[in-house]
Amino acid sequence: MNIVEIFESIQGEGPDTGKRTLFIRTARCNLRCIWCDTKYSWNNGVTYHVDELVKIIEKYKASDISITGGEPLLQKSELVKLLKLIDKKKDIKTVLIETNGAIDIRPYLVFRKIKISMDVKCPSSGMTEFNLYDNINLIRKQDVVKFVIKDGVDYNFAKKILDERMIKGEVIFQPVYGADLRTIAENIIKDKLNVRFMVQMHKYIWGDEKGH
Repeated sequence: MNIVEIFESIQGEGPDTGKRTLFIRTARCNLRCIWCDTKYSWNNGVTYHVDELVKIIEKYKASDISITGGEPLLQKSELVKLLKLIDKKKDIKTVLIETNGAIDIRPYLVFRKIKISMDVKCPSSGMTEFNLYDNINLIRKQDVVKFVIKDGVDYNFAKKILDERMIKGEVIFQPVYGADLRTIAENIIKDKLNVRFMVQMHKYIWGDEKGH
């Protein structure tokens, strides 16, 4: 697999916030979100054999893993091989795959330990035309759908999606770093939305440092 970085940190967003997590950040992305905070992952990284990655996972004694990017699903064949190996490891509890929602998630739902954290791109990303809305119907109870929200336009877009579609998994409204947190939070309360409002905790600990 083509990998940008591998590091251990505290999960700062999504359903496993606060857990010690081993992050495997894959290289390359098919989208170019305006507010992306990991643009360095758009380029090629270092090639690892999946057996090497398993040895690294064992070295860290990680029970929770996040495979992020970039966009991990661009490396389908290698990712599936890795997940098959991870699935056999008794000491690994969960593997969170973070995906931008523009690629079919079906091949990854067969693995026992997999949780999907899938974005639905709001207007401020500049990438809404690439949303694969059929993915929403595949989301399971253990999965997450995430809307990254910068402003009122994004908020209303996300709210419209929720009005139109039944989402089985948890829904997260995550503000862009520096957005007006209070307004977004108050709108959620006013509109009685059944969502979880979450900031990126790691940004408040380490700022924009790589490897966190």
